[in-house]
Amino acid sequence: MKKIRIIISNICGKVKIFKKGYGFINFLNNKLEINKDIFVHYSKILSNDKFKKLNEGDLVEFDLIEFDNGQLRAINVKKIDRIKEIDL
Repeated sequence: MKKIRIIISNICGKVKIFKKGYGFINFLNNKLEINKDIFVHYSKILSNDKFKKLNEGDLVEFDLIEFDNGQLRAINVKKIDRIKEIDL
């Protein structure tokens, strides 16, 4: 069984690519050193729309989880209008 841990909640990113139900998000915070693309699956998108979809360039807020093998994934993903200012 894979171990999962939440790294940080409510962070912002920009959709790099999203096709056929999955894609990747670029992390938008230079204060945290995360240089990996973050995987996102359509089942982790929070939306009232019948079809859960993201478009390239969409701004999103999400929770970041890490598997024991180091893979990063976005969960609780929702589209936003602008980036929130946060202090870390």
